[in-house]
Amino acid sequence: MTSPVQQARVVFGARLREFRKDAGLTGRDLARAAGWAESKVSRFERARRAPSEADLRQWCRLTGSLPQLPDLLAGLRAIQDQWDEHRALVRARINRGQVAWGELEEAATQTLWYEQWVIPGLLQTAAYARAVLTLAANELQISDIESTIRTRLNRQHVLYAVGKTWAFLIEEQALMTVVGPGVLAGQIDRLLALKSLPNVSLGIIPARAERGVLPEHSFAVFDRAVMVETVTADLPFTEPHEINAYRRKFDLLSQQARYGGFARRILTDAANHA
Repeated sequence: MTSPVQQARVVFGARLREFRKDAGLTGRDLARAAGWAESKVSRFERARRAPSEADLRQWCRLTGSLPQLPDLLAGLRAIQDQWDEHRALVRARINRGQVAWGELEEAATQTLWYEQWVIPGLLQTAAYARAVLTLAANELQISDIESTIRTRLNRQHVLYAVGKTWAFLIEEQALMTVVGPGVLAGQIDRLLALKSLPNVSLGIIPARAERGVLPEHSFAVFDRAVMVETVTADLPFTEPHEINAYRRKFDLLSQQARYGGFARRILTDAANHA
């Protein structure tokens, strides 16, 4: 779904394109006259990049649209303000999500966590977490992820807390999902190490396992809530019947998983191919 801010940028780019065409210039003509790479013109018009105020003045001068410059500058500044606000809201949502997950993890005595495509956050190495969060940040078009990475890694101390048990189910596909160069092998080594913790159970569901139940999405079950991560929000479910439904789902999925030496062989094979 395109955000209102991005829609405004698309409209702004289309307006620049109209001025260029009205002046009888091709993108190459304008780029050559301005001393730019031709791709710069295309990025402005397609809303892939916002022009600077100096770029905008140059555009208006070369296309004979200087009378429109004050209006364009005001529009550009308004879009930038909206963009800054949008990024701040996205960062706030991500940080709230990290806090919410952390509070549930701290309070729970037993956690059941099922993941389809990536390694669960509590088990991620720093390099893997940075790669995953960088992909998310690129999609959401934000740049500052360092505080989010630190928060995610700081949450991992709960794995070693006395009185807590953790059961993780990971689809084999997650061991093959390449989120960044050179991070998967180290991540699998960490899984092999964490697998030996006495309070951690790690099951791997083979990609070719015969399905007794179909997975719908990743989820984590805590003592008094279930958390489901979606594109736009982290959704908590707290009704007892909802929690029990996810517990049953986890139990059925766990029957398809491999544990112990079988899981180790799957992990080792994945590491050899990473």
